[in-house]
Amino acid sequence: MRIAADGAVEILAPPGVPEEFLTGLLTRCRDDIERLREKSSALQPPPLHFEEGDSFALLGKFHPLHLSRRLRIFDGSRFIIPDGSTEEKSAALIQLYREIAGAYLLRRAEYLENFTGLKAAKWRISSTDARWGSCNRAGTIALSWKLIQCPAEAVDYVIIHELSHLKHLNHSASFWQTVERYCPEYRLRRNELRNFARNLPRL
Repeated sequence: MRIAADGAVEILAPPGVPEEFLTGLLTRCRDDIERLREKSSALQPPPLHFEEGDSFALLGKFHPLHLSRRLRIFDGSRFIIPDGSTEEKSAALIQLYREIAGAYLLRRAEYLENFTGLKAAKWRISSTDARWGSCNRAGTIALSWKLIQCPAEAVDYVIIHELSHLKHLNHSASFWQTVERYCPEYRLRRNELRNFARNLPRL
């Protein structure tokens, strides 16, 4: 059981677990769920206002925000977006992130497909908060655009993690052996990813 960024309760269970059991679990654990929500809320960074000079991450490094009249671009050292309301600035920055993610993540995915010999049927960029990536039975791998904020080595780990699910659609010992074959330092990268995510602003 975990609390998503929007406060929703997520229960991960094996296939075949009756819905009545899960519903009863929610009822029995109501007090624990509220404590988890309060703790999760306390750990969330304060809301963003997207002011000049605010810092945002790209591949593990933080860069300042610059407000302009019309530009929406990352110039190598700054995120440049049009000025406007908080909602408009948020939308512009997210769109910029998605553009950067679409180019970089898919390029790394192609490289790591060639490196591992594991080929996805399809790649897509998602907006999920719940996970960095996912792989379904059809062989489609989705990567969250938010992954572009994280260090490059951690990004590669996530892509290798999802590619490994093409062979093992679970987290068995065999799955982790496949991950380790292509990313021997995966434990370090996984911890790096978790620690870095704690300091990311909520977009």
